[in-house]
Amino acid sequence: MKVIIYILFFLAVKANFAIDSTSYYINKSVESLDSGQVDRALKFAKKSISTKNKNIDKLKSNIQIGDVFYKTRQLDSAFFYYNKAERFLDDNSPLELEAHVLLQNSKILRRKTKYIKSLEKLKGALILYKELQDTMKIATVRLNYGNVFSSIYDFENAIVNYHKALKAYKSINKIQKIGSCYNNIGNLYIATKEIDSAFKYMYLTLSIRELSTNKTAKSLCYYNLSTLNLYIENYDSALYYIDKSIETKREAFHPSELLGDYYIKGSIYYAKKDLINAVKYFEMSNKLAIEYQYSIYINETNKYLGFSALDNKKYKDAAIYLNKYVIQTDSIKEASNTSLLEKKLISFEILSDSLDKAHLLLQKENSQIENANLELKKGLAETTSIYQLIFLILSVFTVVTLFFTINKRLKQERKHKIILERQNDELKRTLISKDEKDVLLKEIHHRVKNNLQIINSLIRLQSHYTSAENYQSRIRETENRIRSMALVHEKLYKSEDLSKLDAKKYIEELTENVLDSFQPTTNIEFIIQIPEIKLSIDTLIPLGLILNEIISNSIKYAFDGAKNGNVTLIIEEKEGILLNVSDNGVGANLSYTELSKDSLGMELIESLCDQLSGEFTLNTTNGFCYTFKFDELN
Repeated sequence: MKVIIYILFFLAVKANFAIDSTSYYINKSVESLDSGQVDRALKFAKKSISTKNKNIDKLKSNIQIGDVFYKTRQLDSAFFYYNKAERFLDDNSPLELEAHVLLQNSKILRRKTKYIKSLEKLKGALILYKELQDTMKIATVRLNYGNVFSSIYDFENAIVNYHKALKAYKSINKIQKIGSCYNNIGNLYIATKEIDSAFKYMYLTLSIRELSTNKTAKSLCYYNLSTLNLYIENYDSALYYIDKSIETKREAFHPSELLGDYYIKGSIYYAKKDLINAVKYFEMSNKLAIEYQYSIYINETNKYLGFSALDNKKYKDAAIYLNKYVIQTDSIKEASNTSLLEKKLISFEILSDSLDKAHLLLQKENSQIENANLELKKGLAETTSIYQLIFLILSVFTVVTLFFTINKRLKQERKHKIILERQNDELKRTLISKDEKDVLLKEIHHRVKNNLQIINSLIRLQSHYTSAENYQSRIRETENRIRSMALVHEKLYKSEDLSKLDAKKYIEELTENVLDSFQPTTNIEFIIQIPEIKLSIDTLIPLGLILNEIISNSIKYAFDGAKNGNVTLIIEEKEGILLNVSDNGVGANLSYTELSKDSLGMELIESLCDQLSGEFTLNTTNGFCYTFKFDELN
């Protein structure tokens, strides 16, 4: 009897030791991975696996091994262990582990260009993280959604998901993740050639990443800023940023990562017609591209080396490089066409998946209808006479319905024909003649000249209030004023109506831009009540500058030390335009004259109000409250 008790005791101790050892090795693996000891982390992770372990322990062990391989970019091995971990998932598995496996697999599938499967995994992970109410992970899933859509050039869905991720990260104050969102949004604007917006988000990214120790993130930001400056022919800035990128990568990266930087630096020197340095960096990029088989860079460097040789009258070298370029271009074009076809097929599969779901829903509805019809037929079969009567009624109903349907269709066709004829007449009337185009071009030049004069006046006025101590903040104020004017033109060239713009959309984007430029510690909410009205550019320019001044002052001074604050903007059409801008801040026990003393902002507000032929009042009792009344300028 004692022997049996000892055996049972021994088995219990051994089982507990196995469980404890599993947790011990996993914890050791996590600690080693966090400290950068990859080999040690992998060793402990593999030790945690035992055939006697429970499903939960096997699940954790395989996930940890997958995490080690993922961090070292061994994606095939990571994918193998994540899939192995999925086999140990059951109804009792922790939701956070299941969601983690789905999220990691989706990242790897995206890198393998398996976009449909990647989206499926992300969808499952999002459902689980929402159930767990894990804001950080929900934001990460949204960021990865944006990456998948960006990979298949669906920029509209990509930007929506990036902004959802950005909002979530801001709510939990994850600064570096906010920087990642800014960077991804900036890259989208680079892809769509919206250079001003691209610069805005890249500078926001830089302001965050320069405070980080993550050299990977820093170098990518420097590289993007260099390519943007090269695009607008600002070569000195382009060289500055690409040199910082090269310096950062030399400290932390594999040599193959430098070939893109060398190519950009060669392109900058080529644009500056410095052929000696251009050839030098193109050859460095070409050498690395050949060594690591980056066909696109091999092709591009061959092209520019050929052009450089032509400029130097080295015709033999030019012939060699350009011949390589032509041969390589044909193969890349063929591969590019294949890749484009694959992305089109992916988009088609996404649409097809939606159609399949709709088809299943339709089949279900049809099945319900068929069941109802069977029940109806059973009822109708009771008496032949009733059945015949109903059949007759249905036949008559069908004929009548068909008659009215055809009649309605004929009326619609006649109506559409009339509308098309009217539209054609309207189009003929609105076609712009050559003289009208000349007048329109002169008007555009006149507006640009006026705006440049306004910018000149703003800078000249600002200089009276600028000193060595405050020049940075003054420059940012001037930049915000110019950006409010630029936003009008950006909206204008995207609008079909060149004479007027949607005031509500302009003001909403203006407030967002001003808030982003300050990044206040107070949580400020804008309450905007604006009807659907359109205003002319001559009205929106001064109105935008007025709002820029008032909102900037509220952000900087109104909520000192407060956690939350509100800024309210209301526009009403009452015998003109009535604008009310107020905040619920600390206010000021000062007269208008005292507020205007040594204040460019108040001077600008008064001057711009005069430009609108309007008048305004200011109340500072409970926060600042401005009330403007003016007529729209034609």
